[in-house]
Amino acid sequence: GLCVAADSIEVNLLSFLSVEATREWGLEEFWEDTVAAAVFVGEVLGCFMFGMLADKYGRLPAFLLGIVFVSVFGVASALAGNLYQLLILRLGVGMGIGGFTVPFDLLAETCPPHLRGLVLCALWTFWTFGSVTLNVLAAACLRDMDGVGKGRDPLGWRWLTFFAAIPPLISLFG
Repeated sequence: GLCVAADSIEVNLLSFLSVEATREWGLEEFWEDTVAAAVFVGEVLGCFMFGMLADKYGRLPAFLLGIVFVSVFGVASALAGNLYQLLILRLGVGMGIGGFTVPFDLLAETCPPHLRGLVLCALWTFWTFGSVTLNVLAAACLRDMDGVGKGRDPLGWRWLTFFAAIPPLISLFG
């Protein structure tokens, strides 16, 4: 459930991150969209990579490595100094998100057949929890300091990106 919430947080973060990075670095629309695309390209690569790792080494090690990817690259994204660093780091986050599908398969395989549908559907309530959590964090991190839109905290998007990397860390310890 925490990984589903973390997936939701990272995917929904894109709507804030691309806008804020564009504002800070004065990016053109193409580059704003490319920030989001980097995560989705990473997800495609990550699904392939983590699927192969899970087949070779087991689902748990592949899942744990996916969590590490999202956490490490997520925190590092908050420290990106330019667009190219951000694109590479968000690609790494996307790759890790590709590894989040591994426990879903494991749950489906181990859940009793008469409960499987209910349990797997109920798991997706965590997506809503992640979306709400991100919006609350965004409201706190991206608020106007002076109330007229000019007093934004220049580190706001970086704090938001950092906080978005915490749920996968919690699930790693879980």
